[in-house]
Amino acid sequence: MNPTLEADIISLLQTNSTLTSLLTGGMYAAGSLGVDGINHMTTPSAFTSDGELKPCILVRVRSVIPTYAVLDMLEKRASVDTIVEIYLYDDINAGYSTIDTATSEVYDTLLGSFVGESFELILLNILSRVRDEGSLFRANLTRMDWQISEVY
Repeated sequence: MNPTLEADIISLLQTNSTLTSLLTGGMYAAGSLGVDGINHMTTPSAFTSDGELKPCILVRVRSVIPTYAVLDMLEKRASVDTIVEIYLYDDINAGYSTIDTATSEVYDTLLGSFVGESFELILLNILSRVRDEGSLFRANLTRMDWQISEVY
């Protein structure tokens, strides 16, 4: 289990110059923002001077799930999956073209990549062209769920 997984994923994403140029609002780790996530107080650079949301990403790691595909009781090692949620946001009035392009760039960057001693990252799901129901007031949203498998 990797306690810096959100930062590691962001570091991988930042290697894609097309993606970083699209995401003028930045890339953020959910664990460092608190329960309110992206907002005017915690992430002011994610907004224009007029208060509109810029295209940005939030990376959130869910809990570790034991799979027991590998289980060594003597060495106390077991396989686990960690699901990483990647939220791509843009202002409600901006449409989805930037998010759609950014989604493709995230896919190209992460699929088959490694984080630490993990196996290749695998895309599980894309929930596209929906609205945020939280603090971003119906911002345009696409969520990608990625699986990271490792033995620890």
